[in-house]
Amino acid sequence: MTNAPPWKAIIFDFDGVLVDSVNVKTEAFRNLYKEESEATQQAVVDFHLEHGGLSRFEKIRHYETELLGRNPSQETLDQLAVRFADLVKESVIGAKEISGAGEVLDHFAPQLPLFVASGTPEIELIEIVERRGWSKYFRQLRGSPTHKSTLVCEIVDNHGLSAQECLMIGDAMTDYSAAVENGLQFVGITDCEGQHPFPDGTRVHDDLKPLLPPYSIGE
Repeated sequence: MTNAPPWKAIIFDFDGVLVDSVNVKTEAFRNLYKEESEATQQAVVDFHLEHGGLSRFEKIRHYETELLGRNPSQETLDQLAVRFADLVKESVIGAKEISGAGEVLDHFAPQLPLFVASGTPEIELIEIVERRGWSKYFRQLRGSPTHKSTLVCEIVDNHGLSAQECLMIGDAMTDYSAAVENGLQFVGITDCEGQHPFPDGTRVHDDLKPLLPPYSIGE
């Protein structure tokens, strides 16, 4: 077994992978539709949980058009997105990290280029990471509105990386699909109940500690 990392770069999702903020966003979506029926609020939450990694803009458009049967203007959608951002930003900045996140960033940042590809709006993501004191770890932070698979493709291409030597770490099928579509290795992170949406045979862990040496994955 070598001490060298088994990857040439790592791309992280953010919510649920580096920061325990999935429940923060769940409650924010529920609160966004607090004037609707309890059944509608639950449908909003269910869709959010089933489509982790999908941008808030796509989720809000789905809620408005498919769930509520409305025909919202772009201005209305933008206003809802701003309300959602106000509900979550400070909570995400203050949310606890996923176990092992700080250790993993400290360990790999001096050795490998690290990236984030998130469904969070890019400008907001950059502010959150900066205010958490994590900007020093990452070569680049990418977020919505660009689709996750495109984000990963652009990171690999723009930084001259070999996809098969890169690792994607995520907690949602959008992360898994982005890795598979671009030819990256993938590791899934389970939720607080140890559940995950990934196909049988996918390598999954409860937190980030298994990434640390002695390396038990990716070899």
